[in-house]
Amino acid sequence: MDTIGNNIRQISPTGRYYQDPAWSRDSNEVFFVSWKENGKKQSEIYAYNLTDGTLREVFDPHKPLYAPDVSPDGKWLVFVSTYSGFLNLFQV
Repeated sequence: MDTIGNNIRQISPTGRYYQDPAWSRDSNEVFFVSWKENGKKQSEIYAYNLTDGTLREVFDPHKPLYAPDVSPDGKWLVFVSTYSGFLNLFQV
């Protein structure tokens, strides 16, 4: 939506669960967590490009992950995951 709350539009596909959006440093993409609906606790990080409307998978660790954020230089994503068996911080 715009800054005054008008022009709301959905940017995620339907049929999945999404959370933890994070803006890219240039504000052209939104990164977010997408949860699989296969009965397992698995999630991926996706990026939605606001300019051309494309959606791409960024990372799929086959483990739960949370709270992606972009580094100040825009080169890295950091997130919390149980990828190593415990909740830890990771970067890709």
